[in-house]
Amino acid sequence: MNNNHRLCLAEDGRTQYKIVIPEGASETLKYAAEELSKYLKEISGAVFPVTTEGQLTQEEEEGLILTGCGRLCRELVSPDELMKLGEEGFLIRTIGKDLVIAGNTGRGTLYGVYGFLKRSLGCRWFTPEVSHIPKRSRLELESADRAELPALEYREPYLLGNQEPEWHVRNFSNGHFPKITARMGGRVKYDPFVHSFYTLVPPETYFAEHPEYYAQIDGKRVGERAQLCLSNEEVFEIVLAELRARLEKDPEIAVVSVSQNDCAGACTCDRCRKVEEEEGSPAGNMLRFVNRIAEALEKEYPHLRIDTLAYQYTRKPPKLTRPRPNVIVRLCSIECCFSHPLAECGKAIAAGGKQIEGGRSFTEDLEGWGKICNQLYIWDYTTNFANYLQPFPDFNVLQENIRYFIRNHVRGIFEEGNNAEGECGGLNRLRQYLLAQLLWNPEIDAQACMREFLIGYFGMAAPWIEKWIEACQSRITPEIHMSIYDSPAAAYLEEALLEEGDRIFDCAEAAADNEEILSRVRTARLSLRYVRMMRKPEDAPDREAEIKSFFEDVKKAGITQIREWTSLETSEAQLLDR
Repeated sequence: MNNNHRLCLAEDGRTQYKIVIPEGASETLKYAAEELSKYLKEISGAVFPVTTEGQLTQEEEEGLILTGCGRLCRELVSPDELMKLGEEGFLIRTIGKDLVIAGNTGRGTLYGVYGFLKRSLGCRWFTPEVSHIPKRSRLELESADRAELPALEYREPYLLGNQEPEWHVRNFSNGHFPKITARMGGRVKYDPFVHSFYTLVPPETYFAEHPEYYAQIDGKRVGERAQLCLSNEEVFEIVLAELRARLEKDPEIAVVSVSQNDCAGACTCDRCRKVEEEEGSPAGNMLRFVNRIAEALEKEYPHLRIDTLAYQYTRKPPKLTRPRPNVIVRLCSIECCFSHPLAECGKAIAAGGKQIEGGRSFTEDLEGWGKICNQLYIWDYTTNFANYLQPFPDFNVLQENIRYFIRNHVRGIFEEGNNAEGECGGLNRLRQYLLAQLLWNPEIDAQACMREFLIGYFGMAAPWIEKWIEACQSRITPEIHMSIYDSPAAAYLEEALLEEGDRIFDCAEAAADNEEILSRVRTARLSLRYVRMMRKPEDAPDREAEIKSFFEDVKKAGITQIREWTSLETSEAQLLDR
């Protein structure tokens, strides 16, 4: 079976190999072995039986695929090597006639299985519906000895329309929203997730009798679209009690978010304002409060982390207070330009691409937090929230921005895409796939990764979709900035681009392999159609017919929103009523 350091795992639908897991293997290790057996059969046609170490006879102890760090694995791999893999790393090693796939944990081993299937055998999971599993009559493996560890501990390429746990695990995403069970390796589970002040201290419960729990603005306490009074001792006790109740109820919670609401309205009472003046930033008041929560919970819950935001008015780091070791600060890039690398263009951008005079530098804040925070995360943005279908040419900055975050000590990234159920349109599936790969390893060949997806998803039309991406990216010059709220009149969506896009998509549709591919091409083309429709003069005689035709096709594609928090029916009615 072993020929010049190559293993022949299967030939003509037969194999002599067994997949071996430790005695008393966890549910995650059992699942890893099942997944490996399933895909090896799909590739080769051979059935790879799964057994335990205790079921092997001495004569059978070669020609094995050792999955997980059991007795036989530890005879071949040192404890130090396994420990260095941490919670999510893995190694793949051929030794004699054996193949070892092991992590230091169940999740690490499961990632090792998918890493082996991807790196060694060419499997790809582009979307929940579209994958590439090669077929081989002779399944041969070159000698291997490599280890992989993730660049980040928390990786979430978020699209509400794709929260399938299997896809996320196969692409090494471990974030909160996909319901990744313990059997599938688990996830970084938050509760609450973000903007939690009113979740923890609901105004409908407390405001009538205790307005002092809420922000004072212009001399009045406000219990709607504002924040909490963080200098109020009773607020601290209520938040602490609520978090304890959640943790008691759900031991799988890894992170709790104690974070400002998604609005302005920080408290300006005398005590809160005094802290802000001492710290030189409202983040000081926030961080002092969160640190107290973290200290109160750390002995009871030593593995728990307390998350907060550096967002809008709290983005500037404080002068004095430092986050406790169990505190995560999630720095948000919401005001930034997304057409240029953040390291080169970190200024605040208004909708339409105009730089905001006097706006704080994101790069300055990132570097500031990176110096004082051991658990720095990023909340990044990867779509136009005012116009979900509008082209968003950020592909040239995704890799460099992730590298830049990591250089500044970032340990986790949430990449927020469309917050709409169903199909997301445009090139968001490509973006999510690419981000998943980059969050695990930002040093991959991003262009090759994109091209691989395009071929897998768009078939013979792939070169034309690539031309469309290049055409959009070519409109980004040093002077053209892009915000996440730009209108269809944005400078980078010039008429010449739309005309070129129509020619490209005509060719893409003509090249489509089959009806399924044609449907995907037409769904991608909705981005171009959207811009044309939105720019159409209100007195154009065919405007109403075009709007109705567009929304019919949007619904047919499975798209449920074209802008954040707005139903399709509302969006269509608003356009028709203009």
